[in-house]
Amino acid sequence: MCHKRGGNISFFNVKKLNHVIEELKKDLGDGFIATDIWATAEAQPIAGLNSQPKAVALFNEVTRMLDKTLKDSNYPGLGNYYLVDMGDKKLVVILQIGEYQQFILVNLRKTTMGILINVALPNLLSRLAEAEDLAEPEMNNLAETDITTQPRKQSAIQTFLDKFTRGMYSF
Repeated sequence: MCHKRGGNISFFNVKKLNHVIEELKKDLGDGFIATDIWATAEAQPIAGLNSQPKAVALFNEVTRMLDKTLKDSNYPGLGNYYLVDMGDKKLVVILQIGEYQQFILVNLRKTTMGILINVALPNLLSRLAEAEDLAEPEMNNLAETDITTQPRKQSAIQTFLDKFTRGMYSF
């Protein structure tokens, strides 16, 4: 699937995203339960492991409503992530990166917040930045597995990663 929206185009290659997800699973070990990456506008998974399409639709709507409610209440909107304690030692991390979102469901009985925050998430963000290509390729060379976003000077993933590694975002 490919759309050209003018200017530079940001592409996610689904094969690369699947590799990113496999590495996330390795980082979290037995604590990994599921993850999905989706374009916010469509709320349909484009890559995932133990994919949960209903959870994607749910978290997409929760994110939209939470952000709107905060703004309507004169609070700043959501930042780049939020956590949902699911009980039974399950935790969901929702990342908002540009026009994309990702949920990660973990079992905190089998991994720690330290591994999640200090190892898995920084590695994930670095790998996502590597999976994003900001170059404008020739339109006739695009693979069916490329996903596009709006043009931007620096990728949202790279901006988030830069701030995360400088300690501007902490969990």
